[in-house]
Amino acid sequence: MACRSIELSLKAFLLLKSVTRNDLKKRDLGHDLHKILKKCKELKISNIINISKAHESTIEELNKWYARKGFEYFEIKNLVSSPNSLPDIAIVKELALLLIESLREPCKNAANKP
Repeated sequence: MACRSIELSLKAFLLLKSVTRNDLKKRDLGHDLHKILKKCKELKISNIINISKAHESTIEELNKWYARKGFEYFEIKNLVSSPNSLPDIAIVKELALLLIESLREPCKNAANKP
C-alpha cells in the first residue's frame, strides 16, 4: 500500500502540472515508479519537495517488484532467490509520508480553483 501511495502521490503532482488523466493511464507511465519519477523530475517536483538520492534509490528498488505486481502476486521463491532486493520499509514509509505531506496543500489549492 505504501508503494501505491507513492505512485498516486507522484501522479497527483503530474496532474498539478497539467499531465492529463489519459496520459497517466498510458503504458509509457503505467505503474512504473521509475518512469513516473523521471517525469516528475522533468516537471520540477524539486520546487515542491526534495527527493533525496536515498529516496530515488528506494524507488528504483521498489520498482523491481511494483512494476510487475510483485507485491500483489507475491511468490516466496522471488524473495528466496533475491532477499536483498527488497528496500528498507522504513525509508519507503518515510517517502510515502513525505510525498503526502508535501503535496497536500498544492493539491488542495488546485482543487479549489474555479
